[in-house]
Amino acid sequence: MDATKIAEAYALIRASKRNLNKKVGIEEKYVNQFHATLDILESESGQSLAHFRIPASELQCRFVFGSSEVPEATIYGEPECATDLFVAKVDAVLTFFDRKPHTRQNS
Repeated sequence: MDATKIAEAYALIRASKRNLNKKVGIEEKYVNQFHATLDILESESGQSLAHFRIPASELQCRFVFGSSEVPEATIYGEPECATDLFVAKVDAVLTFFDRKPHTRQNS
């Protein structure tokens, strides 16, 4: 276990929450960064963090509904997840590590 890596990963998650724009959705690249940081925390702590991940099914493209010129709905932008879901997952993992020793148990 590398306590420095855990501290860095934890700091990255906390910073991502502080720097969220109050947008409708969180872009897939930020979800991927969050998952990469969870990978570090999972590897270094020995804890399973799968339940903190954002399911792929929650990543959706926005739809722009038609206008008089283009009557059908079209997909807009890159996949994203709801900001509320992202914040909930971030808060959950931060709370988990705030309340639980995050050191790997040696047996």
